[in-house]
Amino acid sequence: MNRFTATGAMRITARIVSLTLILLVSSLLGTRDGWANLQHAQCVSLDNTLYFLLSADTSSVAFQLTSVVMSSETASACAEISSDDVLTAVSGGSGSLLPNQKRTTVIAGLNSNNVGCNNGSGYSFDGAAAGGAGILTVPLPGGGTKRISANPTHADCLTAPPCEAMVAVTTADGAVPTYPVPAGAFKTDVFRSGNGLGSCQVGSMSTPAKNLVFPIPGPSVVESDPVDPTAETTNQSVTFDETVGTRMGNPTSQPTVPDGIKLQSTCGGAPNASTCQIIVFTATMGASGSAGVAAAGFSTDNAFNFLGNTDGFGTNVTFFPPSPSPTPRIPVAPAMSQGNQLFTVFGLLLAGLWCLHRLSRRIDAPRAPSER
Repeated sequence: MNRFTATGAMRITARIVSLTLILLVSSLLGTRDGWANLQHAQCVSLDNTLYFLLSADTSSVAFQLTSVVMSSETASACAEISSDDVLTAVSGGSGSLLPNQKRTTVIAGLNSNNVGCNNGSGYSFDGAAAGGAGILTVPLPGGGTKRISANPTHADCLTAPPCEAMVAVTTADGAVPTYPVPAGAFKTDVFRSGNGLGSCQVGSMSTPAKNLVFPIPGPSVVESDPVDPTAETTNQSVTFDETVGTRMGNPTSQPTVPDGIKLQSTCGGAPNASTCQIIVFTATMGASGSAGVAAAGFSTDNAFNFLGNTDGFGTNVTFFPPSPSPTPRIPVAPAMSQGNQLFTVFGLLLAGLWCLHRLSRRIDAPRAPSER
């Protein structure tokens, strides 16, 4: 469609007015990161494994998580709040991507999805367990628990209940528990400026950001269009922009399910346990000793229809200082006991006396006439 028609011009004008109002309100009240439909927590284990917990707030039916980042520097998210019909939600980070990125599947059957490292909702984190990789314990209805560790084969994880399986983020899951988790793909060229008008921004043209997306169909990454009235593009596989009131993604290129990870959020005990869900990402410390984490997505109903609320956030994480390398030491002979010391002194004394005796005999011995 021609974006420079009269309709397009009216749309751009409306966006400019909307953006002006947003900036005015932000200057008076401060900024906020979306509508708080996305809950998060970060835990760090003794060996500096980062746990990044995500769930949907119970005020929403579900949340479509479309981008995540765990990077070595700062991270941020753009989650638009606007009356516009196309909204953007994207996260990105700077520096290098953290190594050894893994994830759980979508973990369901929980008593609460109020994620935390140690909180009043039954979540607890032992950072020294599993050989220092840590174990996260989450609550089940009836008092049971599930356990999550970046080192699930450690002996600490083999007792009941065994730790949940972890896979590389570039690995796909089947329909567990209800919808598949697509294989992740790392993007290193992320640049978004709201609806193209700068209401929020991730990355720049000169310094693009990095993130992890979950394309359908994969493995190619074709982004949505923030300017088109439908927010869709041909062969779209990744959604950073969506039209309010429409089904997520591009139904033509994504006829079954859209990209991203669906997190349902109806909790409250056994009857709703299957829809009480979280997902956990892990990574290890990079060279910088710190990290930035962020995530973003869209609030939906169970049919993947975008309800008009975006959410995203970014925060920094500090790792523990690495243990100093031991200082090399010169080997020192072990100290002798008092008995050994006396024996040695007595031996040296005898040796000295023997030498004096020999010398005295040599002095007293008769000498030949030629030696006189």
